[in-house]
Parts: sequence; structure tokens; C-alpha cells
Amino acid sequence: MENRLSQSVQQLLERSVGIGNVRVEVAAEMNYDRITENSEIYDPDGQVVRSTQLVEEQMQDNEGGEEAVTVGNNLPDADLGGGEEPGASSMSNRTEETVNYEISRTTRTHVQEGGDIERLSVAVMVNDTQTTNAEGETVSEPRSQEELDRLAALARSAVGFDPERGDSFEIASLPFADVMPSGGVEDNRLLGMERGQLMKIAEVLVLGVIAVLVLLLVVRPLVTRLLSPKAVAACRERRRSPVMASIRPWLARDCRIPAC
Repeated sequence: MENRLSQSVQQLLERSVGIGNVRVEVAAEMNYDRITENSEIYDPDGQVVRSTQLVEEQMQDNEGGEEAVTVGNNLPDADLGGGEEPGASSMSNRTEETVNYEISRTTRTHVQEGGDIERLSVAVMVNDTQTTNAEGETVSEPRSQEELDRLAALARSAVGFDPERGDSFEIASLPFADVMPSGGVEDNRLLGMERGQLMKIAEVLVLGVIAVLVLLLVVRPLVTRLLSPKAVAACRERRRSPVMASIRPWLARDCRIPAC
């Protein structure tokens, strides 16, 4: 992670200030914890009626109309011919309703893998500009603050700088000690060729050496043995034999001598 970010920023800034004129260091604090969160969310606005139950009850009670028993009714002179008093009645109604609702529920599982960046620290050092004075001497001049601000904005965007995360960033213009005085770039080439070109040439040379060894150690002894005087004489002797006359074409192919 740190090397990748450093190379990304360095390659980006080198397109502006030149190759070899930027040094970038990145320090990243990583969090490799794996977090799993399970949650259930209920939405009361998304409720749906699941079932409804309605119960209605009506009750009516009627009390009897017989005359009440009193002391006056038990006297001899009591009037026993009176009519019956009307009885009392009561009525009650009860209504009960039960409604069951289905509430919308969302079950969510969030798995956060490790490898999150908790904090970044970036340091960028840019080489001073190299100029030649009237006396022909090379002089280093610090870069302007405006140029450093533009380079810093590019570097922050390249690494994903986040101040709320606590990231830190520093950029400075300083003279490099390992850069050539003329402002050129260190030449890592050999004999004017890049490393990849040298590797290809080395592969071709190795294959050429192997081919020469095969010719000298395998092909040459075989050809010498086939073309030796003894081999030619033996071939001609076999061809003169009457017994071998029938297989003369085969002998010619075997000896590899068309004119023998």
C-alpha cells in the first residue's frame, strides 16, 4: 500500500518537474479488523393489516313483576287485590374488535473486511530548479510557493487525502545531492542501452553458444564418421556383393553416399 501510493505520487509529479526530481514517502496506519454487523429495521409507516377479529355481544335482563313482600301486605286489613307492579329491565351491548398488523421489517448483514486506512502521512520533497548564472556556474533556486501549492494539490488527490481522518501532508523544495549539477537524470544504462535491451541481447548470445556447441559436439562427429574413407570403402564392398544386390538401394540410403 505505502509503496504503491509513493510510486503513484512520484510518477504523477515527475511529469511536471522531471524524472528524478521528486522523492515521496508515505506512512499508512491500517486497520485489519473484520467486523460483522446484523441489524433488523422495523418501519411503522409500512404496516399492513394482517387479520381482523370483531366480537359483538348484546345482553338484556328482565326482573319479575310480582308484588314485593312487606309487613303491610301481611296485615289482616291489607289490600290484597292490588295489581302487580311492573318489573325492571336492563340491556347492555359490548363490541370488541382486534386488528393484527404486519409491520415491514428489513434484516441487514454488513460485513466490513479488514484493510481500512485509518491515517496517512505523506512527505514530498521536490528538487530546486537548476539555473546557470552569468559566470557559468549552476545555481539552485527554490521553487515558488504557487508551484508547490499546485504540486501539493495533485499529490493530495493522488493519495486520497482526508483531513477529517487526521491525515498529514508536507511538501518542500530542497536541493538534491544525488542529481547531476547540470540538472540531468542519473543514467542507469549500460553501453547506451536499457536493462531490457541488454537482457534480450544476453538471451540471443546464450542461444547462439548452445547452437555452436550442438554443431561441434554432435553434428560434426556424426558427419565425420559417415564420410570417413573406411565407411566409404565398406559401403562399396557391400554393394559389389551378389547377395546384397537386392538391397542395394537400401544400402545407398544407409551409407548416405549417392555415388558409391
